[in-house]
Amino acid sequence: MGARGLSFDLQLLPELMAQTADVLVQAPDTRIALCHAGSPHNRTSTGLRNWADALATLSALPQVHCKLSGLGMFDHDWTAESVSPIISTCLSQFGADRCMFGSNFPVDSLTSTYEEVVSRYQNLLPASYHDNVFQNTSKRFYDIENKN
Repeated sequence: MGARGLSFDLQLLPELMAQTADVLVQAPDTRIALCHAGSPHNRTSTGLRNWADALATLSALPQVHCKLSGLGMFDHDWTAESVSPIISTCLSQFGADRCMFGSNFPVDSLTSTYEEVVSRYQNLLPASYHDNVFQNTSKRFYDIENKN
């Protein structure tokens, strides 16, 4: 895919991250967008620790980027505070230059409005990260040319 200039949006569970990293090592030219921050479905402290450890196998690969999206799929009552550890881990492991916002609409509309989702992310992210997470990373990743 990379040789053809294509990227791949990857959705998987933490339990499959190490095996997936083994495969992706063989495709260093293929840009990968890890959807939904790798689906941290177990929100207990142990579950989040296991997810973060598994996530490190993917964040170590420079071609993998993290899409901050769909965090309400496994917690329908999510708040900015409840997903703060997830966002912090993603930013710590990937950096703002490899994290990008994703709304996951219309699925997210089952639990939140678009305005609520965007506002929660804006409040969680340091202002200095907004340009990268809300536009620059995705423009670069998806090769979207600025038409302005």
